[in-house]
Amino acid sequence: MIINHTHRFVFVHVPKSAGSAVTQALAQHSQYCDLEIGGTALGEALQPFMRQRFGLHKHAPAQQIRAVMGSAVFASYFSFGFVRNPFDRLQSVFHFLRGWETGPEPIRRALGEFAGFADFLDSEIWMSRPGPDNIFLPQTHWLTAPDGQLLVDLAGRVETIEDDLARILSRAVGNGSVSLGRVNPSNAYDRLTDWPARHRDMVVDFYRSDFDLFGYATDPQP
Repeated sequence: MIINHTHRFVFVHVPKSAGSAVTQALAQHSQYCDLEIGGTALGEALQPFMRQRFGLHKHAPAQQIRAVMGSAVFASYFSFGFVRNPFDRLQSVFHFLRGWETGPEPIRRALGEFAGFADFLDSEIWMSRPGPDNIFLPQTHWLTAPDGQLLVDLAGRVETIEDDLARILSRAVGNGSVSLGRVNPSNAYDRLTDWPARHRDMVVDFYRSDFDLFGYATDPQP
């Protein structure tokens, strides 16, 4: 996440929604007074202290950031995050956690027992616990208030990340040029496109708030 006082913007980092690539692009506009928490070398070094002192961390939700900044100040900054098709995001979460060598041992051990993504879906482990940094939760967890109100000014999409980020930078810093790194470095896997109906319905039901608020189709796209 980033709180940029120089240009008065807040970036909310939703896990597995290209947040690291966006952070790297936004960090190019940081000055000495701006806060990067996670996502960059400086941000990773700062994160333990910000978490201990203020409860802020790489994947802090907008509601928590607003509480620390104060509602009036937060509202006066341009705030945004990025979201991703829930079908694609859940696949990315599964493969990321299974290959996360320094991740929590219990979750790595549990996911390592699955033959593949389909077994993971059938296990319902992703519906029964929040996961590390709440990674299994709907993306609305990071971008909305408890009543479902969107707290950020703009929710960009990973699927249109270059155009959306250019629009964000144009508004935030007056410069829409984009220099993005690799968007999804952990996604070296065969993307599932032929979803059994039961798996499709499970994902749609659990991530209903994401589908409704961000307008994603409830049929997986080929």
